[in-house]
Amino acid sequence: MLVEQDDARAEPLDELEAVAPLLEKLPIRYLIDHFGRVDGRLGVDQPAFRLLLDLAGEGNVYVKISGADRLMARGSPYENVVALARALIARAPDRIVWGTDWPHSNVFEPNKTPNDGDLMNLLALAAPSGLAALPGILDAARLAQARITRDLRIQARGAIEGFLQGVLDAPVNAARARYGQCCGNSYRCRRQIIGQKGALRLQ
Repeated sequence: MLVEQDDARAEPLDELEAVAPLLEKLPIRYLIDHFGRVDGRLGVDQPAFRLLLDLAGEGNVYVKISGADRLMARGSPYENVVALARALIARAPDRIVWGTDWPHSNVFEPNKTPNDGDLMNLLALAAPSGLAALPGILDAARLAQARITRDLRIQARGAIEGFLQGVLDAPVNAARARYGQCCGNSYRCRRQIIGQKGALRLQ
């Protein structure tokens, strides 16, 4: 949630009710994390979760169905968490964010870190079609990353070329190029000039 409070001091419904009027007026997109921190033990019919579903129905609201281990640590059965996830996906299928919540920064006790395989199984149970689409999503992400990397390399090369050209165009270096120290035209020559200690001076 956007408002962080200790579970011992605030019930989920109190927290949601406190911020819901404000959230409903927000003109921007926002995300509610970790199932809205509702009490998974009470299932999908509890008032807090019904309020969360109402909020999720708004077009600018995203809900993160991560942190299942947090709900289970408070005693919620695994099947209850799956039911919560299914209800949220049905309510806003294009505005649900999923994750394992790795590296589980809320766990401090040795050997208590949740099994990420179990948490990934939650996605398979809650949204089989989403899991089936995951390889395609990952492939698209890799292609997008490759395009970004290629474009950045092109931009970096252009910046370096521009810098080298500026150095070569400096009067003292242009004169050296004219007098045969380097042709000053090829990329190879530019590299040779830059590699010679003291060969170029910046103006």
